[in-house]
Order: sequence, then structure tokens, then C-alpha cells
Amino acid sequence: MNEDEKGAALAVLGEDTKRTAVERAHELTAWSDLTGHAIEVLPLETSADQAAAATLAREIRKAKQRADDAKRALLAPFDAVISEVTAVFKAARVEIDRLDARLRSRLAEADAERRRREAEAAREAARAAREAEEALQAAALASSSAAVAEAESKARVALDGVRESLAVTKAVAAEAPKGVHVRVSWEYEVEALDLVPRHLLTVDPKAIKAFLQATKGSEVPPAVPGIRWVKRETTVIR
Repeated sequence: MNEDEKGAALAVLGEDTKRTAVERAHELTAWSDLTGHAIEVLPLETSADQAAAATLAREIRKAKQRADDAKRALLAPFDAVISEVTAVFKAARVEIDRLDARLRSRLAEADAERRRREAEAAREAARAAREAEEALQAAALASSSAAVAEAESKARVALDGVRESLAVTKAVAAEAPKGVHVRVSWEYEVEALDLVPRHLLTVDPKAIKAFLQATKGSEVPPAVPGIRWVKRETTVIR
């Protein structure tokens, strides 16, 4: 059977399965309706009445099991196909995820290099600005026309350096691609649990459940500081 024939067969099987599922669901719903009416008028005054109610409860539990079994039986023919399709797409997804991670890694490297050059250009601009300021201060303090001319010449050179550095900074910043940026996020590792602030700690529900299970024989669970036990009663029918 080729892929087209398999697809056609699955389509037919799917329609048949859906029709069967609807029929079985209708049967269970009709049974539930009748049982629901019976529950509302069921006498519970005597122990015999309550025993009959317990028998009905067991029948309800069997009905739940029948519903689950019917669903599993109807879906069983698809399990192998679902597993096969899942495996095929899982392999493809792994490769796509690898490509995505690699491209993101290269983009992050390129962005880090761009930011490094941008920071370097900014540092050079700041250095040139300091030199220009120093040259202007020297010109203001010069005592002779020759010294003034020399200081002003140095100031002009320094200002040209500032303009060039700012131009480089602007050019590097403009290299940032549209729609791509590096998002910074933080993860954590606990180094010393006893030093973690209380407001960052949470109660472990599984540990409490295990504690209650371990002390199940007690009429009341042992007291635990900071915890109030709440009693819940559930009717159990065997």
C-alpha cells in the first residue's frame, strides 16, 4: 500500500471510527440519563437501601471503565501511525531547532562584535574630546601669539578627531540589523539554600502529601509549624 492508499484508508477508518464513537457515546449517555433519574428517587433509609446504592455506584464505576475502554479500542488502530508520524516530525524538528540555534548563535556573535566596536569608537570619541578640551584650555592660558597658534592648531586636530570618532560610532550603531536584537535574560542556580530569602521560597506540595501519607494512621496529622490541616471527607465505595 503506497502513501496515497494509506491516507485514503486512514480517512475511511477515521470516518468509521467517528460514527462508532458517536453511537457508543449515545448509548452511554442514554444509560446515564436513566441512571440519573434512578439516583434522584433512590431510597436510602435502610442499610439494604444503602447497599443497593453502593451496588449502583459500582455499576457507575464500571460504566466509566467501559467508556474509557471503548475510546482506547477505537483509537488503537491509529496508535502506530501516530507514533510513526510523530517520530518523523520529531527528527525534522530536531534538525530545524539545530539550525535555529546555530543562526541565533552567529547573530549573537555578530552583535557582540558590533557592540564591541561601538564601545571602542565611543571610548575613542571620549579620548579625542578630552584632548580637544585640554588644547582649548592651553590656548586660553598661552602667553604668546606663537603658543596660542600652536594650542589652537592642536585643538583643531583634536576636534577633527572627535568628529571622526563620532562618525564611526554612528556608523557602527547603524549596522544593527532591523528586527534583530539580543534579549538578556537570567537563570539561577541555588548555591546556599539557607541563605535564600524566605519570600523566594515555596512550600513543596509533594513533600507535604508524602508526610500526610506517612502519618495516615493518625486520627489527626501531627502539627507542623505554619501549616493548618483541613479535613476533607470523601465517600468511598468498594
